[in-house]
This record gives sequence, structure tokens and C-alpha cells, in this order.
Amino acid sequence: MYAVLIFVAATACVRLMPERIFPEGDSVHLRYTMLRELEILEKKDSPPKLALFGSSRSVEVQTDALATASGLTEKEVVNLSRPGNDFFFIKAVIERNPEWFSELDMILIDILPYQIMVGENFTESGAYFLRNASLDQKLHARTSRYRLKAILDLIVPAWSKSQHPFLWKMGIERLGMSDGETRESIESRPLRDIANRKSLQDEISKSRREGRIMHHMAYIIFTRSIISYSQISSLHEIRALLPDSCEIALVSLPMDANIHAFIDENPVLRESNEALEKAMSELPSSDFGQYWYPHPEDLDLSQDDYVHDGLHFEPKGTSLVTEEFGTIYKNRDKAGIAGTP
Repeated sequence: MYAVLIFVAATACVRLMPERIFPEGDSVHLRYTMLRELEILEKKDSPPKLALFGSSRSVEVQTDALATASGLTEKEVVNLSRPGNDFFFIKAVIERNPEWFSELDMILIDILPYQIMVGENFTESGAYFLRNASLDQKLHARTSRYRLKAILDLIVPAWSKSQHPFLWKMGIERLGMSDGETRESIESRPLRDIANRKSLQDEISKSRREGRIMHHMAYIIFTRSIISYSQISSLHEIRALLPDSCEIALVSLPMDANIHAFIDENPVLRESNEALEKAMSELPSSDFGQYWYPHPEDLDLSQDDYVHDGLHFEPKGTSLVTEEFGTIYKNRDKAGIAGTP
């Protein structure tokens, strides 16, 4: 009897444990997300009017420049872009901090094919999915094994709350910290994910010399076309979580012309791109604004405005993208879709 009570009490404590005491969690992407989220919590007295939830392509967008382009003050703008961002992650951040997004006029999301698919960036078996997925999403996991795991985890959180004992110690120490102290604690931790940074940089340098880095990026972004129910449903949940007056602007930014040519020549990548376009075309225009810029010249971008991978932007390219984000915000009350998939 006592063993059962101890088990129930321990399970309840683990389930109620605040997630943000374990930011080292699943990956470097999650750690980066948690740091950005803690920065928001430190400024909770100033809910934004415009939130940018972009991918790594939008990380370098400066809030002061975006504010100027949008006709807002810097306090009214927040950039929550992060590498590997997707709809499921965005939904989870808004769910954890609903009051902070209660006055939004617009949320900007730069879209890429990987964001709606199962792949390296998103799995339905990881701890982050199990902690943040709705029951509906868990029941629609892609395989019966994932669905069973999700259901068992509802009873005993053996996977969603599983952490190394050392991380438990660190997490418990953080319980008494302020948001600022917690962020400093996380920032002081080395990133295990990039412990082999030198070998990674050597590989990138070699890829650059051989002209392979652009193709490598294309394969990362245009992953296998296995559509994720959780990602698509998360997009609809984001709509439900935000004020009715808030526009969700889905923005497809152009890539270097060489990447476009490579995608057109590769049937796997082309299929992935077509899957994104089809999924976006099925969204109701009353709930989502879409802004498609298929060619660099649509934003006056030249090849020099891209870095070596043909996907991310040099400072001038980032400035041009920022100006367009500002224009989209200013024109937010105008119905319709800019461009076509």
C-alpha cells in the first residue's frame, strides 16, 4: 500500500515539475528556444504588437529595424525566431505564455517544407512532443508504437519527464531562481550538441570548397515529404490561441536561384516543396494570410545578398527582408494573399 502511495506521489510530482527547469532537454534547438522564452518573461510588462516566429533565416532580424519598418516602437516588437522553428514549437511557446501574446496584431512566420513534416527536426517520440502535444495529436502519432508510448506516458511520465540525475540536481537548484538568474544559469552551461564544433566547421569548410554546402542545405530544408498531423493541427491551434484580430502571416522567403534550380532538378526535393504548397493552399484564407516570394528579385535580392548556403542572408539581405516584414505588418488590414504557392 505504501509503495503504491509513494509511486502515485512521485508520479504527480514529476508531472507537475516546471518544464523550464530542464532547458538542456532534448537538443540545442530546445535550449535556444528556452533562452529566448526566458528573455520574454523578463519583459512581461510589455506585450508586443508584432511577433516574429521565424526560422534561422530570421534570427538576425533586429527588433529596432523591424519596429522602424513596421511603424512601431521597439517595445512593441519581439523576434522569437530560432533555428529549426516549426508550428508545434510556436504553439507550445504561446500556450506557456498566453497573457504575453494577448495583444498581438500580427504574428509573422517564415515557412519552409520541414516545418510540416516528420524528420530530423521533429519527431513524435521525443520528450518535447510528449510534454507539449495535445491528446488529439498523441492519438494521431504516425505509428502505433508512438501512439502506445504517448498513451502510456499519460499514465506514468517515464519518457516526457525523463532526465539525467545531474539535470534533476540542476533543475531543482533553479526552482528558487528568478527568470534572469535562470537564463544566466542556462547560458553558462556548455552546449553538448556542439562539442565537436571544430570537426563540424572543418566539414562545412570542405563542403564550401567542393560546392556541396548549398545542396546540403536544400536536403535539410526540403526533407522527406511525410506530412505531420501534429504540425498542421498546431497551426490551427495557434489560430485558436491568439486574439481574433491577430493576423497570422505565413511568409515564404526566396532562396538563391541556384537552390531553386537544384530543387527543380531533384524529384525528391521538388515533391517536398509541392507538399508544402499543397498544405498551405488548403488553409482557410480567413484565418491565415500568405505571402509568397518565389524569386530573389521579388525582394530585390541579388546573389550577393545570400551567404554561402544560398538560404540565409547577408546583412543587406536581412535588411531587405526586414523591410518586407514591416510592409506586411502595415498592410495587415488588407484582405487577400500576396503571391501564390
